[in-house]
Amino acid sequence: MVINKLLRVVIFISFMQGFSTTSFAQTSDAIQEFKELHINIARENIELTKTVHKHYWQLLEAAFPGNTEETIETFKKVRNGFGKSFQIETWKSAKLSNEQGQLTKTKKFSELEESISHQFAEMAGLKKDTPEYNSFMEEQQRNKPPALVKALDIIEAAVDERILIFEDDFELHVNSETINSVIEGFDRSDEIMNKLFDRNWSEK
Repeated sequence: MVINKLLRVVIFISFMQGFSTTSFAQTSDAIQEFKELHINIARENIELTKTVHKHYWQLLEAAFPGNTEETIETFKKVRNGFGKSFQIETWKSAKLSNEQGQLTKTKKFSELEESISHQFAEMAGLKKDTPEYNSFMEEQQRNKPPALVKALDIIEAAVDERILIFEDDFELHVNSETINSVIEGFDRSDEIMNKLFDRNWSEK
């Protein structure tokens, strides 16, 4: 359970922070309440039941009226597309770094690292080579996306098995046991979040 919680903290919160700098930059009580529920489900602090699922979709509709399906599709795109690859390659890189005793990134991680800002720009609906896109990319160069910062911290910590401290003072010992457990936990994470993203509840 501790490793599963870590997985949700590192993976989900990082991308939620990325969303908040792009298409979901607006703030409101409804959006904040939605984010908090989403994070708690992702961390498995709250069990995903039919009642919780219904409440989640009610908050989603209140937070993003008229844009619920678009919002969910964005989440799916991140988790099942670029985001999923980024998560997996982060931990594969951590595994390599731990085994080799020096900072080592997979080739795929390096490619994703170069494209992450562009991915967030796309999620925000920014068209390449427009003034808005260029301004956004310049800002990303000055301030790395939170998801990338956390990923690099994990990879670097794996070299000498350091302890990282994340949100809510959650401590993570990035050793071989943790790395292997996280990699093995991806299927469980997908099962929970894909079930959450389906408007129609299933007991399966």
